Amino acid sequence: MLKPKALGLVIGILWAIWWGWAGLWGSWAKAWCLISSCRIYFGWFGLSWAGLVIGWSWASSTAFICGVIFAWLYNKFAA
Repeated sequence: MLKPKALGLVIGILWAIWWGWAGLWGSWAKAWCLISSCRIYFGWFGLSWAGLVIGWSWASSTAFICGVIFAWLYNKFAA
């Protein structure tokens, strides 16, 4: 049995770390973030500290919601 809140937090934190890392380091990651930020996380201003905070907020909240939904569905089907 998965705990939805715990799984949501773990996935949210890991996804936010990935976006933070990708936004600050690596030339390939910068291009990918600039392209995907316009389509995935609206309001992300790009490669700046303000953009990092906005991107981190979007990434952690959406990944948390996805993790909770995944755990809830898993528990429903596994029961």
